[in-house]
Amino acid sequence: MPKTTNTYADVLCAVGLADLVADFPLISEDGSPRIDRRRTVMLEDRGDHFAVVSHPPLSEQELNAWRPSPGYPYLKLRENEDVPRSVQQLSPSLFDYEAERRKEAAYRERVKALGRRRRTVENALDEMPDPPDSLLPLMKTFNSMRMGSNAYNNLLKAIAEAEPERIRRIVAARLGFSEAGEDETAFAKAASTLQFYNPIAGKGIHRPKPDSTSPAGYPDVLTDWFAEWMKFRAMTLVLFTFVVGDDTKILGLAPKQAEPGAIRMLARELRREEVWGGNVRLDCLMALKTAQLIIRHSEFAKNVSPDHPGSPVFSLLRKRPSDVIGGLYQSYFKNLGTASAVMNVSFLSLPGWFPVDSREDAVAWNEILNEHQDRLRGFREDRSDHMAVLLKYRDFLVTGDLRDALEFFVLYAAVLMQDLASGKRGLRAFSEENMRRVLMSYDENDKEKEKKLTKVIDNPGFQAVARAIRNSTILPQYRKAMNTPLPVSIHYGLAQSWRRKAEFKEDFVKELCDFVASYNYERARLAEQGRSVRQNKVATEDLEEVIRLIDEYGSSLVGMLLVAFGHTTGRRDADAGTSGDGKGAAGQEEQTRDEGEKEL
Repeated sequence: MPKTTNTYADVLCAVGLADLVADFPLISEDGSPRIDRRRTVMLEDRGDHFAVVSHPPLSEQELNAWRPSPGYPYLKLRENEDVPRSVQQLSPSLFDYEAERRKEAAYRERVKALGRRRRTVENALDEMPDPPDSLLPLMKTFNSMRMGSNAYNNLLKAIAEAEPERIRRIVAARLGFSEAGEDETAFAKAASTLQFYNPIAGKGIHRPKPDSTSPAGYPDVLTDWFAEWMKFRAMTLVLFTFVVGDDTKILGLAPKQAEPGAIRMLARELRREEVWGGNVRLDCLMALKTAQLIIRHSEFAKNVSPDHPGSPVFSLLRKRPSDVIGGLYQSYFKNLGTASAVMNVSFLSLPGWFPVDSREDAVAWNEILNEHQDRLRGFREDRSDHMAVLLKYRDFLVTGDLRDALEFFVLYAAVLMQDLASGKRGLRAFSEENMRRVLMSYDENDKEKEKKLTKVIDNPGFQAVARAIRNSTILPQYRKAMNTPLPVSIHYGLAQSWRRKAEFKEDFVKELCDFVASYNYERARLAEQGRSVRQNKVATEDLEEVIRLIDEYGSSLVGMLLVAFGHTTGRRDADAGTSGDGKGAAGQEEQTRDEGEKEL
């Protein structure tokens, strides 16, 4: 199936087709159904097209034994709406929109009534009414954007009421088993192109040339009812909708290599997670949570058996999460009152830092993803300094570029110090081990195998200076927050200053030497006063090693790495104190590791 647009429209067609093929029964040579095996259908992104691969290959005999079904639920919009008998016999049958709206209202009213008691009373959950279907947000957005079109239900009824043999012949022709010859006019009339599924199908952009100033819709001649059918089938497997103020954001999974059943399971789990946030933070959290769920439903998770036919899982051996689900297509619709207009269409990649070769790798992934989600949740999009960090993190996900990664960690360090200085406790430092694992992955993916990051980060001189930065920035800030300050000065603004100076070698080396001299002088002064802070000075050899690294790899790389690692916490930081939740920096990292192992 060729790709035609850079939106989720092609993905919907491909996933819908894979889901259709997965419905076909598995027939043995004697014509009897096989219950000892199940068909494996894999959707593969091959660059310029999607391929639906069936194993064993689909046969015409199996196609003839298939029981046609629309493959998606009827949308009952009104309480007194008469649902056709042909629809009532389907599975899935229908989605009762008004009934789910009432359940949502009752659920919200109960949550509001319980208030704070919901978090304190142990049996509060027993008092809660049933929550609405997790598909309700998606259906609400679809209903508001369908602009009065009944194509969704009309096509479903046309398929449900058609003779099964006729549907089989049409599908056989579409799949290449026979030549086209069946009249498809009734289905073509029932279908129409909706902007909800086709973000680029906006008004006024589809005329072959500008012959007038009046708006023009998507021409019917370009609408393929079969493609629209596949989109309807795949909607609940791929799409997620969110309300951002008065606007709407639609995100669509972009499978790289996955089975329809696994995609269905992933979509269901994502909706249960109830990811939320502002425009940018929502993008980032959705990408991180998708990668995390792929890890948790891989063969490396304890509670999933890859041999169980009823438990579709993602195979991750020697793969990255981004090799399974490439990312998320995003369309942002601006509310114009009576209609919505597409303001942005983009693609957000999933993290692909390092392959998963063992359970230890899977646990490391889970720890990193937990930590990144926790740090991003502390950001507010109504603050310009926070927004700059969020935008850089999204760039880091989209590009996967080392420069964007370092820029993010340095910007994060600057905002972290600002918040700590002002007494705010929303942000916490990244752990040294997890940051090291992410950045080291760039060496693993380096085609030239220079291993320059490893050579820099593992250098004893680099580690000594990074430790000195840590002892002069976040660690004394944490102790200050505990009302047990260390007798050392705090270097405010170091992250901002070094970020600027790192672009110029001579300026940065001078800044580095001044910092080391100031740091060593203060430690010597405290030692003379008989006050020990258990923080060693930076040796001359250490400083010389860092300057040598600057000569070899550049001041920009070394300087950014020093700032990034100088604002992390690790197990060796005995003087870390706490960060606002009562846990020391070493305790935070230990807790992160324990949670990562337990969750997986």
